[in-house]
Amino acid sequence: MATFTTTFNELLEPGLLEILGRTFRRRPTEFDKILNIRTSRKNKETILQVAGLGLAQLKAEGDAITFDDPKQGSTITVQFSTKALGVSVSWEMFSDDLYGYMRQVTGELGDSLRETIEIDAMAPLNLATDSGTLIVDGLSLANASHTRLDGGAVQSNTVSASLSVAALRDMFVSFEKFKDDRGKQVLSRATKLVIGPDKMFLAKEILGPGKGAPFTNENQANVIAGMLQIVMSHYLTSTTNWHVLGDKHHLDFFWRVRPVFRSFDDQTTLAAKFSAAMRYGVKAIDWRGYFHSSASA
Repeated sequence: MATFTTTFNELLEPGLLEILGRTFRRRPTEFDKILNIRTSRKNKETILQVAGLGLAQLKAEGDAITFDDPKQGSTITVQFSTKALGVSVSWEMFSDDLYGYMRQVTGELGDSLRETIEIDAMAPLNLATDSGTLIVDGLSLANASHTRLDGGAVQSNTVSASLSVAALRDMFVSFEKFKDDRGKQVLSRATKLVIGPDKMFLAKEILGPGKGAPFTNENQANVIAGMLQIVMSHYLTSTTNWHVLGDKHHLDFFWRVRPVFRSFDDQTTLAAKFSAAMRYGVKAIDWRGYFHSSASA
């Protein structure tokens, strides 16, 4: 498959005022403001879940000390996918293009790779409640019944509430109550609100530096103003769901091979060929440090 003079014949004659298609600038990357960016040098990466020791036990005089053992949980594997794209331009088309578009079209490879990365990187958030996309505890990333390795009480990191002051307050409280797999408190601070374009103004109204609480005539302070950084992703598939990330979380993007661009001439047809390829993996590993709302509005 190649681009020939017959498919782009308008570029062979003078008279075009403008060539549309590369008029607008591309957005800055968004996925690296949301996921942890890591690097791998292996064919795959394996993460092991462990739980430390439980609470200290009462020891009566003369009694033996209670001994405890750490617990080993499950493993989760990060597999790497190869994504690639190429474009081929006939020697005649490359030579006869009066506007230099065929020399610019190679830049489309970079745009295509970047768009692909952004779409794939949002899979953990877009599939947060998908029962077929599991994290290390064998459940979906957003789940009301996350289990503990010690068999203790289940924990929830999901609600079905529209974005509001009250919903965010409840979310902050939930973050403060997260526990590890032995029931010990963990320090996890909610720091980022991840939304799509449909919620950008509402998010600013709620978290902005206004003098009072939003959507009320009462003279009360907005106690959550400025507590979360608003991060927008244009690749979230839901217009109503919202996500909160902590200062530490386990939503990871692994680079195996960063984009590699190559070009060569086909010695038989003389066509110019350009290619781009990359390898990466995206994985939600653990739920702590992440909160999700499946909102209907």
